[in-house]
Amino acid sequence: MSSQDKTRRAAAAADSAVTAARKAAKFSKTLPDKQAAKLAPLITDAKKAGTVTKKQLEDKPRRIERAATEAILALADATARAEQRLATKAHVKKSGETQAGERKTGTKKTDAKKSHLTKSDAKRSDAEKSDAKKSDAKKSDAKKSDAKKSSEKKSDAKKSDAKKSSEKKSSTKKPDPKKSDRKKSGKKPETKKTARKKRSAPVPAVLASSPAADSPRPAGARIATPAATSSVLQNLTVAALRARAKAEGRVGYSRLSKAELIALFA
Repeated sequence: MSSQDKTRRAAAAADSAVTAARKAAKFSKTLPDKQAAKLAPLITDAKKAGTVTKKQLEDKPRRIERAATEAILALADATARAEQRLATKAHVKKSGETQAGERKTGTKKTDAKKSHLTKSDAKRSDAEKSDAKKSDAKKSDAKKSDAKKSSEKKSDAKKSDAKKSSEKKSSTKKPDPKKSDRKKSGKKPETKKTARKKRSAPVPAVLASSPAADSPRPAGARIATPAATSSVLQNLTVAALRARAKAEGRVGYSRLSKAELIALFA
């Protein structure tokens, strides 16, 4: 290899080192301070390796080429590591943001679900309240109708009772002709017992036209005196007449009426 070729290769390596230093300096501005500080000495070494004179290129081309190549490789390695770290951080950040977004969407969904549930519960409660109001209104209407029916029944019952009582009063007010006749005559109404007694009672001696009227009286019997007139006997009660009949020793007086007793003493 000629000296001119060596010089050209060394000059190209120096130019590449300078270009790599510029790019690295521009890239370091996007890095955090810590990583930029680590990359700064490598950028300086690359600049030094690329900054050479013509005399240095002609005198030591192999040395300049080696130094420039080593600076470029070191700078490229450090830049690649920094880029990887940035990519990792960006990925982590992106994943965190994604997770945060998912959480937000999840919370939004849960909030929407809760709001939907609260709305549905509110609707149900409103429907239940309206149903309860309707049932209460129906119950009150039923109670009112029952009360009306019961009041109508009571009024009808009162009317019927009043009608019955008026009919009873009118029936009691009408005089019975038989009773009035009995009152006028002074006789008691003839019942079944009195009818039986009359049938079974012996006919008074005075009223009977049979010869039993001339039968002898029992011992101790008194003969009626002229003083015992009918007017005196009329003033006596039935009990007094019976007592007198008992005192005189008469028989069968307990079943006789007042007129019959008077006829017995006549």
